[in-house]
Formats: sequence, C-alpha cells, structure tokens
Amino acid sequence: MYFSQTKLPFEAAANMRNCPIYTISPYACMISPVYVYMRKNKKFVAVKAPLDFFTPEELQRLKSFESFFFPEFVDSSLLFRETARRVRALLIWKPPTKVVPLPPAPYEISDAIIRMIGPLWGVKIEIEPFFIAVFVNEICNLLPKEILRKTRENNIEALECGIMRSAWVVFLSLHLGYFDLDYLNKIRLEALQNTINNDGKSLLSKDSTNEASQIIAAVEKLIPNSEVKRISITQFDIETMGVIAGKILNRLNRVKNELIEPNLPIPSIYGGKGFLNE
Repeated sequence: MYFSQTKLPFEAAANMRNCPIYTISPYACMISPVYVYMRKNKKFVAVKAPLDFFTPEELQRLKSFESFFFPEFVDSSLLFRETARRVRALLIWKPPTKVVPLPPAPYEISDAIIRMIGPLWGVKIEIEPFFIAVFVNEICNLLPKEILRKTRENNIEALECGIMRSAWVVFLSLHLGYFDLDYLNKIRLEALQNTINNDGKSLLSKDSTNEASQIIAAVEKLIPNSEVKRISITQFDIETMGVIAGKILNRLNRVKNELIEPNLPIPSIYGGKGFLNE
C-alpha cells in the first residue's frame, strides 16, 4: 500500500514506536509503514508498507537491526485493534457448563457484537477501509502464506484490494449476526480468492440466494479498488445491491440512533497524523 514517507529524519525518533523484530509474526499484515534505523546515516528507512507482510527470510535478513519502528500513526488504530480483541474473545468463548448451564442465545451474542463494533463508524457513519483491514486481522486467522507470497509476486494491487474486500466481508457479516469464527475465516478467504483470481476486478457471485455471496458482491461494489478513501452509510443502495443493502442499513440505522459515541476520535490514514498525503 502506498505511503508518503519512505525515509524519516533522526528527529522523528521521539514519536516512533519501538517493536523488537523477534515479536513480529511472518505473514502478518502490517498496520502501518515499518522502518529500521540506519545508524550510519542517522535516518529511519522504510522496509515494509502498510498491509504488506514479512516472510521468515525477510525477518531473518533484518534481525541484525533488532527493532522495527512504527510511526505514531499506529496509535490511531488502537480503538479498532482493542475492539477486535474483545470481539474475538467473545467469538471463541466457551461457557463452562457447570457454571453456565445454558449458553447465551444467538441474538444475545449478535447484540453484544453490534454494540462493540457500532461505535467504530464514528459520528458521520463512515470508515476508511484500511482500519477495517486492521480490525479483521486481529479477529481472523492469518491468511494462507502460499496465497500471500504468490499474489504479492504477481499482482500486489490485487492482493491489497483482496485484503480490503475480504476484511469488509467479515465486518459486514458481523453486523448481520454471523459469529462463528470458522465461518468468518472461510468467507474471508473466499472473498480474497474472488479478487486475486480476477486480478482485482469484480466477480459477482451467480448464487444470488446465498447471503454470503450477496455480501461479497456488495463489498465488490463498495471497494472497486484499493484506493477507495472511505465507506459511508449512504453507499448501501438497495437498488444496486439488493436486499442485503437493506439488511445492513437496518443495522447501521440502529448504530446511528443508539450506538455512536460522539467523543471518540475519528482516525485517518491521510494528512499529518496519517501515513498518506491527501
């Protein structure tokens, strides 16, 4: 993913976040540009773009630097990451039968999830797609390394678009009451493969009766490419997306009327606090 500053001066150190290289997992998508410090030149030099990943070989080659450095921007995604961890904890929670004879009803879990994720939309009921990629990366399993490596070599734009789309398929599925983690991992992978197999172009499902396929098709309309700046409630159009848009709008209207927290900051990848010039 494109970012504006490939090099940063020594003076940027005060605002950089230090991360030991050994803590980075291979094939985990990065949540911002990643830098190493060049002691000889006294500069921070970028070694990885947002949403890109490190292979084991790359981590081995860079381990002599000991630490990666992330810009202050990473703090902007903290709300999404913390919310994702709470959602994942709920998805994987198994109530002890001796203490809780009856597990929560599906509608109770669905309600708890929408209460967690609803505030992420902000007061304008819109989100920059990048942050949902960060959010879903915290919930779902790592994407298959074979797919990541092969697609990065052949078509990096299709990979970035696929990561964005597949994340939004999971995000919208959570709105619609899907909370089986195995299923969310499955539809995420399906959405990713739909995109990369078509070089980033839209591949609308022929099975219009399948709700997962409808969600994937809707996301393909919302994200025609990886350069989409933001997704808003106004984009869920029933005429072009069909009944699935109506269902999502129903949830988003509840978010708008009940769940928005006006004082939450609205993060952006653009401008002075982001990594990309508008």
